[in-house]
Amino acid sequence: MSPLSSVTTPRVTRSGQTRRGQRGAHGGHSRPLIGFGSEQVIAELDERIKQIDTRLGELANQVRDVEAARRLRHDRRDAFLSVRGVTWDSIDVELARGLLEAAEEEVERAKTANPDLARLEEAAREADRLWKIANTAAHEAADCETDARARSRD
Repeated sequence: MSPLSSVTTPRVTRSGQTRRGQRGAHGGHSRPLIGFGSEQVIAELDERIKQIDTRLGELANQVRDVEAARRLRHDRRDAFLSVRGVTWDSIDVELARGLLEAAEEEVERAKTANPDLARLEEAAREADRLWKIANTAAHEAADCETDARARSRD
């Protein structure tokens, strides 16, 4: 027997199968199969899996970036639509002041034209003043009552 026949490295037979000594790559001699070196295939598959995992990570990052950009675009679109729905009259301070002054002048003209309105306004102011005085007095009375009860318990 030659020293080369005891070598355990795979060899390819005439039929294309691989063998290690008397043992085929797929085990035993029971059935002839076209064989291959499984270690090499496993290593190639492991490398391919690593490449696929790397690519999946890259794609996941791209998806995250695209989603963030989409959210930003939608937020900007919503902001633009909000601004587009606002009229200049609704944000024009000078116009608002002018409208307020015109309304106040209209009230004054109405009071001048109808003295009853002026008397009603004065009565409303007086009623408001009296209510504030009464409300303050009621709170002060409640505070005094609370203090008196606390002293009587002691």
